[in-house]
This record gives sequence, structure tokens and C-alpha cells, in this order.
Amino acid sequence: MTGLKGRVVSGLRWQAAAKLGSQLISWGATLVVMRLLAPADYGLMAMTMILVGLTSLVAEMGLGAALVRSPEVTVAQQRAVFGLALLVNSGLYLALLALAPLSVALFSEPQLWALTAAMGLQLPLAALCVVPESMARRELRFKQLSVVEIVQQVGGAATTLACAWAGLGVWALVAGHLAATLIKTLLLLRFGTVMPRFALRGQRELATFGGALTANRLVWFAYTQADVFIAGKLLGPQLTGAYAAAVNLANMPMQKLMGISNQVAYSAFSRLQGDPKALAQGVLGSLRITAAIGIGLLWGVGATAPDLIPLLLGPQWQLAVVPLQL
Repeated sequence: MTGLKGRVVSGLRWQAAAKLGSQLISWGATLVVMRLLAPADYGLMAMTMILVGLTSLVAEMGLGAALVRSPEVTVAQQRAVFGLALLVNSGLYLALLALAPLSVALFSEPQLWALTAAMGLQLPLAALCVVPESMARRELRFKQLSVVEIVQQVGGAATTLACAWAGLGVWALVAGHLAATLIKTLLLLRFGTVMPRFALRGQRELATFGGALTANRLVWFAYTQADVFIAGKLLGPQLTGAYAAAVNLANMPMQKLMGISNQVAYSAFSRLQGDPKALAQGVLGSLRITAAIGIGLLWGVGATAPDLIPLLLGPQWQLAVVPLQL
């Protein structure tokens, strides 16, 4: 128990350092990019991510989380999860290409087909990451994962900034996202991987847990993306981009806080699943810390929005002030 606690504390430190370092660089680049791009570019990206984000949630099928949670994981299970991820992600990419014209017709934006096809390339890359990333989290190897995250964020931010500076518009956002995904994939594969096995026999427990987790994620995605869907359909790229930027800025404090704690907490709590008392204490402790920090940050963002948005992002983002405050 003492050893686990020490590894959890160490993991939190590494995750916090990685988040802080990568986010300082990433958000510094993002502020410059938002000055170079128009709200309409972010509106097109938000529309693209409705369909791409939906397929990305289904792609992993919760199998990575199931590997972390499972008391014991065999090489055969890892191979089966890898094989299933390859099959599902490849099939989903083909489905994404087939469904992309629906987005074009729904939002009346011809660029969405090409944007969706390009962003969907993250699906086959993600299949390669499922097993090495899950096993690293299972083994609480957060120092190595933190290094991966820093390099990934810096590489993606640099690519986005360079492409935005070159005048590529919304494609700068696509290029940065794909660059970050590719960098993450290449670094995680250095942790080691297994040969895929295309069989489901003996994987019922993993599939059951993963299926339930995927269903939960889909419901959450529908809830959180409904507003972007409605805005994209009724308001057009310009106003949708302003609204999407405001939502992202408003959610950012808690997302960053929970991103630090959740990655460590899930692995640690999985090891404590046989000790309900210690598990409950850990959950309550993490919630108290994130709430204490998050409430102050959210009030600060709302209070300074009228001055902060024009100062940091430029006058073209003035439309985002009121949605950010609300």
C-alpha cells in the first residue's frame, strides 16, 4: 500500500509537470494561431470533429481502460485487444469516409469531406497505441508517459503554428492534430508491442467492461456536442467558431486539472478495487483538491473575459466574450 501511494504521488508529480510544461508551450502557440486564423476556421473544425469525435470514441471500445482495470493481463489478451483495435479502427475509417458527405449536406460546407477524411487518419494510428499506452498506465509508468505527452504537445503545436503562419487556414489545425497523433504513436511503440491476434475467444470480460464504458462515452459525447451541432446547423462557421472557442476556454481549467489527476487516479484506483475504504478516500481527496482549485479559476476567467479575450486573441474574437462568461 505504501509503495503504491509513493508511485501515485510520483505519478501525479510527473503528470503535473508534463501538463504544465506542455500546456505552457501549447497554449502560447495556440494564442498566436488564434490571431492568425479566423473564427470560421475554428467553426469548420468544430463541425468536422462532431463525426470524427464520435467515431474516435467507438474506436477504442473501452478496451484500453479494461486492460488497465483487469487484475491480470496475459500476452494473449494484449494480442487480441490489438487485433480487435486494428479491425474496428480500419472499419470505422472506411465508415467515416462513407458518412462524410452527410456532414457536407447537413452543414452546407463543401470543405467538410476533405477535412473529415484527413482527420480520420488518426483512427488507424490510434489502434497502434491502445496496448502500449494501456500497459504503461497499468504499470504506473507515468514518467515515460509524461515525456511522450510533452513531445507530442510541442510537436503538434509547432506544426499548427508553422502551417497557420503559412496561411493554410483550417488545415493548420488538421496538420497539427495529425502531427501530434503521429508523434505519440511513434513514441509509444518504443515501449514495445505485440503481434495482433484476430480472435475474440476468452475476451468476454474485457469486451463487456469496454462496451459499457463506450456506451457511457457515447451518451456523454452526444450531450456535450449537441450545442455545437445545433450552432453549426443554424449559425454558420463564424458564430460557431466563436461559440466553440468560448466553450473550450470555459472548460479548459477543469479539463486540465482532471487530465492531471484522472490519468494517475484511474490506474491507482484500479489497484485499490479490492479495498473500498481506501478507494473512497482517494476519490474524495482528488475531488476536494480539483474543486478547490477549479472554482477560483472559473470565477477568474469569467470576471476577466471582456478584457482578456481582445487582449490575447484579437478583436475578431469579441463575439466569444459573452458565451465565455455564461
